[in-house]
Amino acid sequence: MDSAFRPRPASNWALAAGLGMVLAVALMAVIGPAFAPADPMKETYIGQVGTRFIRPPFPPNSVEGYPLGSDEWGRDLLSRLLWAVRPTLTLVLVVAAVRLVLGIFAGLVSGWSSTWFSRLLDTLISACLAVPVLFVALCVIALMGSEWGVWAFIAGLSLTGWAEPARIVREQTRSLKSQTFVEASRAMGAAPEQLVLGHILPHVLPMMWIQLAFEVAGTLLATAALGFLGYYMNGIWIPIGDWVGQHTTGMPELGEMLGSATTQRVPWSALFAGTVVVLIVLAFNLLGEGLRRQLSPERQRRRADMTRASARAGAWVEDRAYAAAAGILRVASANGVVVMLGVVIIGGVWLISSTQAPAPSQTAVTLPGGNWWATSKRDAQSTYWAAAKGPSQPRILWKFTTQSGFVGGPVVDSRGNLFLSNADGAVYAVSSGGMLLWKKAPAAQPFGSPALSPDGNILVVDVQGGLSALSPQGELLWSVNYTENDQPLSEPVVGASGTAYYATRTRLAAVYPSGKLRFLINLPTYSYVDPMPRLSLDERFLFFEDTVVNAQTGELEFDQTPPPMDSYVVGADGKNYDRLQDGMSEWQLSENGYVLIQSSEFDVRNLGMNFRRPAESGVSPDGNVWLVLSTGFDVPSFVWMEPARSRLQVINFPSVMTRLIGIDALGRVYLCSDMNEGNSFCRAVDGSTAAKAWDFELPEGRGISGGAILPGRMYVAVAQHIFAIGDE
Repeated sequence: MDSAFRPRPASNWALAAGLGMVLAVALMAVIGPAFAPADPMKETYIGQVGTRFIRPPFPPNSVEGYPLGSDEWGRDLLSRLLWAVRPTLTLVLVVAAVRLVLGIFAGLVSGWSSTWFSRLLDTLISACLAVPVLFVALCVIALMGSEWGVWAFIAGLSLTGWAEPARIVREQTRSLKSQTFVEASRAMGAAPEQLVLGHILPHVLPMMWIQLAFEVAGTLLATAALGFLGYYMNGIWIPIGDWVGQHTTGMPELGEMLGSATTQRVPWSALFAGTVVVLIVLAFNLLGEGLRRQLSPERQRRRADMTRASARAGAWVEDRAYAAAAGILRVASANGVVVMLGVVIIGGVWLISSTQAPAPSQTAVTLPGGNWWATSKRDAQSTYWAAAKGPSQPRILWKFTTQSGFVGGPVVDSRGNLFLSNADGAVYAVSSGGMLLWKKAPAAQPFGSPALSPDGNILVVDVQGGLSALSPQGELLWSVNYTENDQPLSEPVVGASGTAYYATRTRLAAVYPSGKLRFLINLPTYSYVDPMPRLSLDERFLFFEDTVVNAQTGELEFDQTPPPMDSYVVGADGKNYDRLQDGMSEWQLSENGYVLIQSSEFDVRNLGMNFRRPAESGVSPDGNVWLVLSTGFDVPSFVWMEPARSRLQVINFPSVMTRLIGIDALGRVYLCSDMNEGNSFCRAVDGSTAAKAWDFELPEGRGISGGAILPGRMYVAVAQHIFAIGDE
């Protein structure tokens, strides 16, 4: 037929539309974050609509500056969407590429060869095609755990996803290997590797460009489904029995936005994130369909052009990769023992490195004066975090006993001497070897544990709300009472300047090292759960539950409307946090006021802790969050969250009468408990794994009043005894 009368192929609108949409998606991934109107991690506690104030989540276009609304933490959804495309698209492209590489290799081998290995690959391809990719991905991610991060997703989505490309390549290879040009090359003496790389692969590659587009679309749908089920790159819900932990920090990703929307009951977040997912899937499906039409028989000229381009690519592959591939095949087939030795060596190195003890974490909080344990909770920030590794092989080193019981735990100075308050109204000084150094009665009965100042003085709050200072030698330096005999709530904490802070039932007092009053302010509220003052690392702020005052003047810094059961704490990483019932939020003060940086939370309902509140809490030097949850009448639970690894562990305390002693530099939790029968005992548990390191029963006594952690040693006050437990 004359070319003038040859029907013209219909316009390939699918290719044009798909290519345009894919380019738009790629552009959004590259430059989208630059156009985000706000920080995607910036959280807002409250928004204003006219004269009315509302709390997040903000519905779309209800609060100025939030055109698509916000999530439950007040984070701008438009900004999060613009940031979310890049990591999601990167993940699906990597997974699609891995699938295609594995599929091409398996398909070429299976389609070309007729050996037992080829038949095994055929069976494996059929088996993988029969198993849903989503089910396999869920199993792999759960088995690998959060330690592998994004690699768990790549492995899970690729483990069986390569089967479909492999099936296509296998059928193409079987069809091509009987063609005349292949037989001619074989007759001229071409090796099988040359035939595959030089003749089969160039004819297969064009089909793979089509398959790449479809693989990206399919992978994105699987990733979105995983996110909806709670498994996403920036946080994995990890089941622990019937419990579920959730980590919500990290940069946004489309799967995370879908998953968090279902738990936070923010339907517009799922709507917008789902719309973006649908548009990206549509773009790549249109691109794949357009490429398929472009390679159809009615477009011979364009097909020839693409085939020639693929042939050039195949020639490049043959020139560059043939020698390397052939060499690898010769080595692997010549000596399988060498290959097995390589597997053993690599696997052995990995096992050794994975079982080595973690390196100690260095806390940002230091104790002025070089003291070891300056308050009942270690420091003026109440971190409980020891600066060294505690005992690993416990045994009793010595015991010191008095006639009356101790009313608090010990504090330990730079020389290793212990100082404790006793029910007989005196303060005891005990050497590191268990010998009594001195005994001194302050102005009134001591309340709780003493505290150490940078110069080694011992500060004691008494039951009448007064404060006394003793020298390291036991001399009474001064005794004051500025609180009008008010009932004390807390033991003192001392800053680097030597100023002591403590709380009474209605007041918050600050006293200079000389005994002169620095300030005395009224407390707006208080509770008996954790009434301990805390100093920020720079000593600018003094925190008392949900109150923040200037540590120098006592003036109220800011009055933030808090959520229920919150309290301000300082982590061992030196950062300031807002403690909630179900997690921790890092915050800073900026020109715009109170700004939340990032948050970590867990599901208190699935943990069965709806009515528990944190009795103690803190953050490790590595940023791991821990809380002790209790109603005050039940067995407390210790919750350990590792945001960087999306891991959550729950450690149930042995009994209601259990006290947290401290956490050492390896993240090992030390606690002591009174059981219903028998003497008290102590336990060490690894926070990150919940694995018990040891149990140690004390020889006598019941009633834990406190303790301290030192290098290779732990001190525990039980009734009228103080025990030194250590490795020595």
